[in-house]
Amino acid sequence: MSDGDPPLRLLSLPNTPLQNIVRFMNHIDQFALSLVSKRSKELVKSIDIKCWRINIKVDTEVSIRIQFPRDTIECSFDDYQRSMETPSPTNIKSKVSLENRGGFEHSKPKYRFEEWLNHALEIYHKSELNAVHFITLLPDMESFRKTFGTFSYLKWIRGVTSVDVRDVFRTFRPENHLMFAVGILNQDRCEKIDSLHEVLVQNLDFIYIGYMGQLTLDDLLIMNCQRIEIFFQLAINYESILNLFIKHWMAGSNPRLRYIELECRKCRLPRAEAVLRGIKHQVVSKEDSKTLKAFRSFGIKKGSKYVEFLDGYNIRRRDGTVATISFNKRYYFIMLVWT
Repeated sequence: MSDGDPPLRLLSLPNTPLQNIVRFMNHIDQFALSLVSKRSKELVKSIDIKCWRINIKVDTEVSIRIQFPRDTIECSFDDYQRSMETPSPTNIKSKVSLENRGGFEHSKPKYRFEEWLNHALEIYHKSELNAVHFITLLPDMESFRKTFGTFSYLKWIRGVTSVDVRDVFRTFRPENHLMFAVGILNQDRCEKIDSLHEVLVQNLDFIYIGYMGQLTLDDLLIMNCQRIEIFFQLAINYESILNLFIKHWMAGSNPRLRYIELECRKCRLPRAEAVLRGIKHQVVSKEDSKTLKAFRSFGIKKGSKYVEFLDGYNIRRRDGTVATISFNKRYYFIMLVWT
């Protein structure tokens, strides 16, 4: 096509070649096309693009993050909740970028933040958000919560109080995963988290607590999660807490538990002979095939790597269920329940 030729009327092409052209566009161009008109939106939907997940991040600005295996589209909104009279204004402007590499600004008549979010969910065939990640809180959390339905994962890692976490959880209530930090490293070392017990008792798949002050036996026994990871700063009589927790589990407590990992920053490494005092157990080496299979089948990832079984001890609950206990690294206590 030369400079003097008329522009290609893309939407006037037959449907099959048109869909093929859109399939070969990059992700941000496909998204931009979906914003042009109802017809272009339906066109983008028709090629059945699948993204990995759609998340919301709340920082100095609110953003919708559309993640693909190799890149991420980010729609950020400077004007969301800047005015409490109109916390979610219509015709709100979004800065759309691909991995912070260029992009465009766009506003769409009658589109508020929630319409932008629903637009993304619709064109990528998602029924719900994956995650909401708070760096900071918004002035009107209740109205923000009304902009979306169910979601799986709530993350808030910024040294907040346990009361703050409880209140946010009451408003948002993720379906599966909760990740948060309470207190500040090297501070709040004696603070207990009794106010969070209504959160810990929920039937979640995974809960991570970071920078926790003091861990107690009640904190562990009240948890009803499948996977628990806690980084805490203090536990009085830590070995005794672990010993009693194991005995309670063997008697039938924490029935949903599959994996627990505890890391104490100020505690000495718990001694196996003290933790397992009065508990029938079997020593297993890191070459034990059945135990290795149990770890590998559960597939516990830390970052991009799987948790390795180094060596440990097998115990058995009264219903016959086997669990492996391992003091995997310095500061760590790990317990994996077999299936």
